[in-house]
Amino acid sequence: MAASTRQSYLKVLRLPSASKVFAAALVGRFAYAMLPLSLLFTVRGGTNSFSWGSAAIAVYGLTTISLPVKARLLDAHGERLLIPAMACGSSAALALLVVEAWHFTNPSPYVFLALTALTGLVAPPLGPTMRATWSRLTAPKPELRVTAMALDSACEEALYLLGPVLVGTILFVSRALVALLIVVSCLLIGSFGMALHGAVESPDLSGTLGKKLEAGRRPKFIRIHEMRLVMLVMFLFAGSVNLIYISVAGIATVAGSAGAAGLVEAAIGIGSVLGGIVWGRMNHSRGFGEQYLGLLIILVVGSALAFAVAPNLLLLGLVLGIAGCAVGPLYVVSYVAADTVATDDSRTEAGALVNMANNFGSAAGASVAGIIVDQLAGANGLLVSAGTLTLAASTAGFSYARTHKPRSGRPAAVTGIASKP
Repeated sequence: MAASTRQSYLKVLRLPSASKVFAAALVGRFAYAMLPLSLLFTVRGGTNSFSWGSAAIAVYGLTTISLPVKARLLDAHGERLLIPAMACGSSAALALLVVEAWHFTNPSPYVFLALTALTGLVAPPLGPTMRATWSRLTAPKPELRVTAMALDSACEEALYLLGPVLVGTILFVSRALVALLIVVSCLLIGSFGMALHGAVESPDLSGTLGKKLEAGRRPKFIRIHEMRLVMLVMFLFAGSVNLIYISVAGIATVAGSAGAAGLVEAAIGIGSVLGGIVWGRMNHSRGFGEQYLGLLIILVVGSALAFAVAPNLLLLGLVLGIAGCAVGPLYVVSYVAADTVATDDSRTEAGALVNMANNFGSAAGASVAGIIVDQLAGANGLLVSAGTLTLAASTAGFSYARTHKPRSGRPAAVTGIASKP
């Protein structure tokens, strides 16, 4: 079995142009993994204020709202020209930010915020673009689609583990500006690399999409009910995960071991990567609603057990590390579900909507967690997280039950979100 599962990932990478475009996408996405910490310390160094640095991160997060618009443009007009153009615009804004921080004695924090907003607004959606590319590449071999999405998700998780580590290392020996310049380099190299390889193609505007555009009508990109369900589950899930992270930080701080929070978060991240890799090796015959339900139940139980063992940081790390094995698969299920309910001319937008729901959920979770940790105690955040995960599981369970109503003693055909991947 081990040989066959390894081969399944090799089959994905052996698809035409897959290894080249995927390598380029990972380089570009590594820029996004490094950007938040680099930006925080660059703005903090320029303004001598963590408040302004945090504000810059918040502004960057708010620009997520532009993701579906950018993705829609890419679906309509092709990635080959737009991806490099967006990367150049975003890199130019970051370069100006570096100049502002390095050249001026008292740089304006408002200039930092404006350049940060511009960076986020025009940053190319490399993740959704790569997932749309995987969908095209695996079209002749649909059995490889889940494996491809799992590989993509696991590698992205690994990047977001390594990015802050590299930035932290740079800060020990140099300035945050150096890290930000590396961000610019990775973004440009990755974006141009994706555009240069044949896997990223411009759409045929003479087809259905082109005719709708010529007629001045917006295409019906997505079966919206199913997509809303995916986004709702992702919003609740992402908010719950961020609740867990910040609650752990609060518990560790009270225990006098703030650094242990990073180790617990790393345990969750490692569990997520391993879980995603294993998930991609499996054959999935169950519908998306049922997959969501099973994975969310694991996280509900994990959050409840974490509340029970807190403030023991060792047990907390062990419990959450095991529960983290469900995090990676949840991303994979969400990406595959979104790809399934999207039409051929809206796959990039579908992936972008998943990302937007994830980012907004994370922001909401962080806001709630901050209040809970300050006013109550960090462990209570774990209990609230178990509650929101239960709500997400209930949503998935409702979808599963609705699409599995018995007819003449046999299960109903699976439709919408509960359709097979």
